[in-house]
Amino acid sequence: KILLSEVEKRFKTVPESLAESVSKTSILENMIDGRLVYLEAQKNGVTVEDSAIEEVFTAEKSSVDEIIRLGGFTEEEVRASIKESLVVKKFLNESLFSKITVSDKEVADYFEANKDSFKQASAAHILVAEEQKAKDLLAQLKAGADFATLAKENSTDTGSGANGGELGFFSKGDMVESFGNAAFALKPGELSDIVQSQYGYHIILLHEFKEIQFDTVKEQINQGLLSQKMDKAYEDYLTDLKQKATIEILFKESAAS
Repeated sequence: KILLSEVEKRFKTVPESLAESVSKTSILENMIDGRLVYLEAQKNGVTVEDSAIEEVFTAEKSSVDEIIRLGGFTEEEVRASIKESLVVKKFLNESLFSKITVSDKEVADYFEANKDSFKQASAAHILVAEEQKAKDLLAQLKAGADFATLAKENSTDTGSGANGGELGFFSKGDMVESFGNAAFALKPGELSDIVQSQYGYHIILLHEFKEIQFDTVKEQINQGLLSQKMDKAYEDYLTDLKQKATIEILFKESAAS
């Protein structure tokens, strides 16, 4: 059984930054997932030492105190929750995740198929708040005005503006989507059209591209692919557990819940 009081206690500990995306229903569903795996772990005799529970309890004391204060949990309830999470983690690592591997070929193939995402660009930009001002500056640049001078005089990005708009090297994903797409669509020495983002209106001057060497990112790729496989294996395992289990949810969330 999972009591509504347990769900409500956890709901009280949700940070304000996540309040709009977390509901009591989503908390309940997450608790059901965890409880299903925990029951399987118990069936398989997985246990953890009390010392391991106390180690987490002590190391996370400030967080524990905050959870107790916000949710009204007792220390024993927190310890029980820590025990459940440690048992689940140990069980999944031993029975599911330890069998998952990523081959060198998979890593190399991913790199070849996604080379653009491992490329870096060096560029400068001018950022202004009004579209018309951006159009005026672009016209001046096309007429031969010096980019660095206009950046210093006009860019609202004071950090790069003071340095002539220079941004150094960056990956596509380091920037907001519209900026990254525009910058990586340019050729070295080319000037962009006006690019809008949540920060305002940009004019981008691309200097050069730099390829990232495979050896410097292969471990990153390996970990990314491993994480994807683990996520997929966990989702498949949960689906299988849910199909075998009898789950009855009596709680229906309302706007006032």
